[in-house]
Amino acid sequence: MFDFIPPSFITLLVHLVFPFFVTLAAVFDMLTFRIPNWLNIILAVTFFIMIIIVGVTLDAFLLSVMSGFIVLIVGFILFAYNLLGAGDVKLASVCALWLGLENILIFALFFSLIGGALTLFILLVRKVHFPPIMLAFKPLDRLVHNNKIPYGVAISAAAFLVYYGYIGFSGSYFFNYL
Repeated sequence: MFDFIPPSFITLLVHLVFPFFVTLAAVFDMLTFRIPNWLNIILAVTFFIMIIIVGVTLDAFLLSVMSGFIVLIVGFILFAYNLLGAGDVKLASVCALWLGLENILIFALFFSLIGGALTLFILLVRKVHFPPIMLAFKPLDRLVHNNKIPYGVAISAAAFLVYYGYIGFSGSYFFNYL
């Protein structure tokens, strides 16, 4: 269908699109404690574009969509109990789309462990008494004087680990089609 696109370009797209936007989400969350909706929409739309370009099977596509819905439902429950923010839930759901059903549990485990470590680190940072000159840096001031945790950073880090399969797991199913 897309024979006019060189395979090396498709490989480059697969390796760069998801990581770029997930990194952008982490940066937004760290600096503003918000993950913009437009960023989650771009991640979802690029997922569907990549599905078409790469030629993923219908079964893999449906399992991937199912994984996104599972994470969305579980995330909605966590949001209802004020354990995760809405942007975090949407980001985790879109990451689950990209990672597929076979990686959903390891993704949840990683973002829970990384999120716990991040939370402990931020709580320790909030105990430090920073001089006023350092608090002129607005992101640090927000981090110190806010009750929120930028959990999108943990979600993004977990997505990287699973997407690239660095620790011996299968990685993204997109790599099976390249």
